[in-house]
This record gives sequence, C-alpha cells and structure tokens, in this order.
Amino acid sequence: MEGSEKRRFWEVDAVRGAAVVMMICYHAAYDMDYLGIIPLSLESWGWWIFGRSIPVLFLSVLGVSAALKYSRMKSKGAKDSELFLSFAKRGFLIFMLGMLITGITFFLFPERYVRFGILHLIGLSLVMILPFLKLNYSNLFFGALFVISGALLWNMEFSFPYFIWLGLEPADHQSFDLFPLLPWFGLVLWGLFIGKYFYPLGKRRIQLNYMPKGKLKKGIELIGTHSLLIYIVHPPVLIGVMYLILKIN
Repeated sequence: MEGSEKRRFWEVDAVRGAAVVMMICYHAAYDMDYLGIIPLSLESWGWWIFGRSIPVLFLSVLGVSAALKYSRMKSKGAKDSELFLSFAKRGFLIFMLGMLITGITFFLFPERYVRFGILHLIGLSLVMILPFLKLNYSNLFFGALFVISGALLWNMEFSFPYFIWLGLEPADHQSFDLFPLLPWFGLVLWGLFIGKYFYPLGKRRIQLNYMPKGKLKKGIELIGTHSLLIYIVHPPVLIGVMYLILKIN
C-alpha cells in the first residue's frame, strides 16, 4: 500500500541523498582548504550558494518527513501523547548527538567549537514542530515569519552569547557550524507544508512516471535511511583521509 508504514517515497530519499553527497563534497573541500592541501575560495558566491543549499535541502526534507510520520501515526489512531513521545525521543537523541559534537569540537578547536549546529537545530525542531503538525497553509506564514526574522538579524551584532541558538550572534563569535532557529526553522515549516500538501494522508498527490529500480533504488534508500549515521561518521573519515594525504605528500 502507498501509505503504509514501511513504504518509502524514493523521491524524498533522493533529495535527502543528494544533500548527503553535497555535504560530503563540501566538507571535503573545506578540509582541503583548511589544511592547506588545495586552496579554494570557499567565500565566493558559488561556494556560498552551494554550501547553503545543503541545509536548505536537509531541513526541507525534515519537514516533509515529519508530515509523513504524522499522517501515518494518525492513520493508526495514535494519540497526541504518543505523537509527542515519538517526536521528542527522536529529537532528544539527535540533540544529544549535537551536544557530543559540541564537546568534541570544544576539546579539539576551543576557539571555533560548535555551540548550536545543524544537529542541535534538527533535534529542537522535532519538538518545536509538534504544534504545527495540524496546520496546513498557515505553515507558509509561520515559516516566512522565522525566515524574515532571521534575515533582519543577519547583520546585527550583540554583546551577549546566551541566545546564539535563537540567532542573536555576538560580534566576536566564530564557529565551524551555526544554524539558529531564526531563520532555519522556517525551512522546516515550509517542508512540513510541502509534505502535507503533496502527501496527504501519507500518500502521493501526484503520480510519478519514473521509478528507480534495482541497485539505484537500493542505493537511494540506503543513503536516505542512514543519512544521520553518514553525517556522524563522515567528518572523522574525511579528516583521516586528509591527514593521510598530507603524510604522503
């Protein structure tokens, strides 16, 4: 059945998988530039757009996936308390993985450690999204509210570090990874709208003419299913490869 619990939508996995591949490429480029292996102009507009398109894809798909999970749980008669526990458990796990990244980067790079990165944002978003799950078109408005608020804060500087997670960034703040709620949670809400519109009741609204098969289908599902694991594992693997290149050279 199209909307069954075990059914995966290959196009959602494909977008998530594309974001994973783009992320690995960008981080590899960053590491090569940071370690002086290959100098790259990562501050150029091309690299900036490429780098920012990655979280745009990830967070939008997060909203779509939340809509699918909500539809499937409600179709099975799940109560609001069960929805809260399911989303909160997943959110807590991902947030704690973010805190692990915080601890590791603080130990290795105390001047640029990650205070509130993409994993912190995803973990918190999975809890914050709960009151928005029942909304439809209103999520376009609330998403725009977050995005516009974040844009207004873009060039503003603050003298206190306590609300970095919200988007109030101090002038001297430096970090490898920063994704505050303003504006990024707005993309999650837009993704939620997309998911509820194109997959009502957990089923496709539009029939797709193309369907990947064989190894391609399995590859897309594999990357889509294990994107979190890949995110956690790929940085140390890349660093190890880079240091091996430096030794060989």
